[in-house]
Amino acid sequence: MRTILLTGASGYLGQHFKRYYINSGWQVITLGRRVEDDICWDAQVRRTISASDFSCPIDRIVHCAAVNETMIKKSSETTFDVNVTLTRTLCNLAIELDVKEFIYISTFHVYGVSSGTVGPDAICSPINDYGLTHYLSEEILRNTLPRAQIATLCLRPTNIYGIPPDMSIFDRWSLVPFDFIKKAMEEGCIRLLTAGTQERNFVDVCNVVQAEPQQSGFEVRDVYGNDTLTIKGFAELIADVIKEVHQLDISIEKPNDLKQTESNIGPLQFSNSRSSYKPEGTIREFIKRFSAIFCENI
Repeated sequence: MRTILLTGASGYLGQHFKRYYINSGWQVITLGRRVEDDICWDAQVRRTISASDFSCPIDRIVHCAAVNETMIKKSSETTFDVNVTLTRTLCNLAIELDVKEFIYISTFHVYGVSSGTVGPDAICSPINDYGLTHYLSEEILRNTLPRAQIATLCLRPTNIYGIPPDMSIFDRWSLVPFDFIKKAMEEGCIRLLTAGTQERNFVDVCNVVQAEPQQSGFEVRDVYGNDTLTIKGFAELIADVIKEVHQLDISIEKPNDLKQTESNIGPLQFSNSRSSYKPEGTIREFIKRFSAIFCENI
């Protein structure tokens, strides 16, 4: 049986990774700050992690622990400890344990843009600490692991959607795919904070968790979906699907004062010239499935 070390296992994406690998026959060892994690690591404690913490060989590390874009404003120190320093620690650990593969979950935000054509060869210019810390981690991996003959895959997903494995502990309601559907089903209304002209690409979580290294060195892979919509267009799609499936009318409200609106400066496109990646899943199917969760309680 192959074994992975997984960070961030209690988070939304980490739960998906854990379930996928267990169902695929892997042994999963988790590292984090929760009592249910196999190995304890907390940014506040800064405990050293070494080979002595492991009783079996580790074949792959999947690193998806990060301070998210909502929590990042609370503490810059914690943000850099978790999003950067932990990556450096895991690099050293991977070398010490003779790990063969390392998958790092970065973000589309390393590009610092929301329109135009982007791809692995595009210049990264992050505009906030969320994008910056992930880009710093990518560079740590790029300059460390290939020299140790560790196949390294950095994934840059766009806006992830997918049914949470455990709704009882799901806490990412600030994300548009989940927030809009929840508000629509519970309140019958989606309230936009802007004119909604900014575009977003939405990617099914399966495209992230099923990603495999395709080369022995260092690889960057954009993980995008089949659906690119404006925020307003996404809200309208939700209303259409819920009307079709649940026979419920959903209203869409915009702010009364739209003096400071976001302008859409061009379509968002992706170039996968260095990868054979082809996305799976559609946002329409997700809306049908996720709205059904709330329909039972209406």
